[in-house]
Amino acid sequence: MTNHEWTPYIPSGNRTRVVEASCCNQYQLLQEGGAYVVTLLLDATPIVETARGSTGRARQVFDDLVALHLIATQEHRP
Repeated sequence: MTNHEWTPYIPSGNRTRVVEASCCNQYQLLQEGGAYVVTLLLDATPIVETARGSTGRARQVFDDLVALHLIATQEHRP
């Protein structure tokens, strides 16, 4: 998976929990109620999202984005 559709991030539900973040906190895997979402952050604020839905789908997209990020920025480490 390398082509992801990004849309503006609009929080849903009463509680948002960070499940995991990438090495430099560029990407976050969030849980909002029963749904999961991957966000891209700018200045520590989620601005866009992708892969909203099941934990399996969101986890796969998050892992893919983190792997691509690590390849692109060899100096970063998880």
